[in-house]
Amino acid sequence: MNNTRNCLLCGHPVRGRSDKKFCNDYCRNGYNNARSARDQVLVRQVNGVLQRNRRILAALLSEAPTARVLREELLLRGFQFHYATHSLKRQGQVYRCCYEFGWTELPEERLRLLRLR
Repeated sequence: MNNTRNCLLCGHPVRGRSDKKFCNDYCRNGYNNARSARDQVLVRQVNGVLQRNRRILAALLSEAPTARVLREELLLRGFQFHYATHSLKRQGQVYRCCYEFGWTELPEERLRLLRLR
Protein backbone atom coordinates (compact mmCIF):
# COMPACT_ATOMS: atom_id res chain seq x y z
CA MET A 1 0.00 0.00 0.00
CA ASN A 2 1.37 3.38 -1.06
CA ASN A 3 1.06 5.81 1.87
CA THR A 4 2.73 8.78 0.15
CA ARG A 5 1.23 12.09 1.08
CA ASN A 6 2.07 15.40 -0.54
CA CYS A 7 2.38 18.82 1.08
CA LEU A 8 -0.79 20.88 0.62
CA LEU A 9 1.26 23.93 -0.41
CA CYS A 10 4.26 22.83 -2.44
CA GLY A 11 3.35 19.24 -3.36
CA HIS A 12 6.58 17.70 -2.06
CA PRO A 13 6.32 14.35 -0.26
CA VAL A 14 5.47 14.57 3.45
CA ARG A 15 7.34 12.36 5.89
CA GLY A 16 6.47 11.75 9.50
CA ARG A 17 3.19 11.33 11.30
CA SER A 18 0.26 9.93 9.37
CA ASP A 19 -1.84 13.08 9.91
CA LYS A 20 0.92 15.50 8.84
CA LYS A 21 -0.19 17.75 5.95
CA PHE A 22 2.86 19.93 5.27
CA CYS A 23 6.52 19.19 4.65
CA ASN A 24 7.75 22.01 6.94
CA ASP A 25 6.68 25.02 9.00
CA TYR A 26 7.25 27.41 6.08
CA CYS A 27 4.66 25.55 3.97
CA ARG A 28 2.22 25.26 6.89
CA ASN A 29 2.42 29.01 7.58
CA GLY A 30 2.22 29.90 3.89
CA TYR A 31 -0.86 27.74 3.37
CA ASN A 32 -2.67 29.14 6.42
CA ASN A 33 -1.73 32.74 5.59
CA ALA A 34 -3.04 32.35 2.02
CA ARG A 35 -6.28 30.80 3.24
CA SER A 36 -6.75 33.54 5.83
CA ALA A 37 -6.00 36.25 3.24
CA ARG A 38 -8.72 34.94 0.90
CA ASP A 39 -11.21 34.93 3.76
CA GLN A 40 -10.35 38.50 4.78
CA VAL A 41 -10.47 40.30 1.40
CA LEU A 42 -13.96 41.76 1.89
CA VAL A 43 -13.24 42.72 5.50
CA ARG A 44 -10.08 44.60 4.46
CA GLN A 45 -11.96 46.41 1.68
CA VAL A 46 -14.76 47.52 4.02
CA ASN A 47 -12.26 48.60 6.69
CA GLY A 48 -10.43 50.66 4.07
CA VAL A 49 -13.64 52.49 3.11
CA LEU A 50 -14.53 53.09 6.77
CA GLN A 51 -11.07 54.47 7.51
CA ARG A 52 -11.26 56.81 4.50
CA ASN A 53 -14.73 58.00 5.59
CA ARG A 54 -13.40 58.61 9.10
CA ARG A 55 -10.45 60.66 7.81
CA ILE A 56 -12.80 62.78 5.68
CA LEU A 57 -15.14 63.48 8.60
CA ALA A 58 -12.21 64.24 10.93
CA ALA A 59 -10.75 66.72 8.43
CA LEU A 60 -14.06 68.51 7.95
CA LEU A 61 -14.76 68.75 11.66
CA SER A 62 -11.19 69.64 12.62
CA GLU A 63 -11.54 70.66 16.30
CA ALA A 64 -15.21 71.71 16.11
CA PRO A 65 -17.85 69.49 17.72
CA THR A 66 -20.31 70.05 14.84
CA ALA A 67 -20.31 71.41 11.30
CA ARG A 68 -22.66 71.84 8.36
CA VAL A 69 -21.44 70.89 4.90
CA LEU A 70 -22.85 70.25 1.48
CA ARG A 71 -23.34 66.60 0.59
CA GLU A 72 -21.38 67.26 -2.60
CA GLU A 73 -18.29 68.22 -0.58
CA LEU A 74 -18.12 64.79 1.02
CA LEU A 75 -18.71 63.09 -2.33
CA LEU A 76 -15.89 65.09 -3.94
CA ARG A 77 -13.54 63.90 -1.18
CA GLY A 78 -14.48 60.27 -1.84
CA PHE A 79 -16.91 59.70 1.03
CA GLN A 80 -19.10 56.61 0.61
CA PHE A 81 -22.43 57.06 2.38
CA HIS A 82 -23.38 53.36 2.33
CA TYR A 83 -20.59 52.50 4.79
CA ALA A 84 -21.12 53.22 8.48
CA THR A 85 -20.22 51.54 11.75
CA HIS A 86 -23.51 52.23 13.53
CA SER A 87 -26.49 54.57 13.90
CA LEU A 88 -27.74 56.57 16.83
CA LYS A 89 -30.60 58.89 17.65
CA ARG A 90 -29.78 62.25 19.17
CA GLN A 91 -32.22 65.16 19.73
CA GLY A 92 -34.79 63.50 17.46
CA GLN A 93 -32.32 63.07 14.58
CA VAL A 94 -30.92 59.76 13.37
CA TYR A 95 -27.18 59.94 12.79
CA ARG A 96 -25.25 57.41 10.74
CA CYS A 97 -21.85 57.02 12.28
CA CYS A 98 -18.32 56.16 11.31
CA TYR A 99 -16.53 55.40 14.57
CA GLU A 100 -16.62 58.61 16.66
CA PHE A 101 -18.15 60.81 13.93
CA GLY A 102 -21.75 61.03 12.75
CA TRP A 103 -23.78 62.70 10.01
CA THR A 104 -27.45 63.37 9.41
CA GLU A 105 -29.31 64.72 6.40
CA LEU A 106 -30.55 68.31 6.41
CA PRO A 107 -32.68 70.15 3.83
CA GLU A 108 -31.13 71.41 0.58
CA GLU A 109 -28.49 68.64 0.20
CA ARG A 110 -26.75 69.64 3.42
CA LEU A 111 -25.43 67.45 6.22
CA ARG A 112 -24.80 68.07 9.86
CA LEU A 113 -21.57 66.46 11.04
CA LEU A 114 -21.05 65.60 14.68
CA ARG A 115 -18.13 64.48 16.83
CA LEU A 116 -19.48 61.93 19.29
CA ARG A 117 -16.82 62.12 21.98
